[in-house]
Amino acid sequence: MPADREDEEIGRDNVTHQELADLVGVDAEAASALIRGDIRRYLTLIRHADDYTLMAPSVGSPGAEFDASEQAV
Repeated sequence: MPADREDEEIGRDNVTHQELADLVGVDAEAASALIRGDIRRYLTLIRHADDYTLMAPSVGSPGAEFDASEQAV
């Protein structure tokens, strides 16, 4: 895409290139925090949806929501 069109809207939801770049940057920072074990920093960057089921890979039962309480983190 030509440089003069970089800030034009892209995709069906009218997301700009800058908005996409910002999202990728925040996601990369959040992933880095999670890998380092810094769950509090991760949670400041990423919001979990309320409507999903989390399946534990090896132990425990499925959860219906993300628990960001101090006891869980």
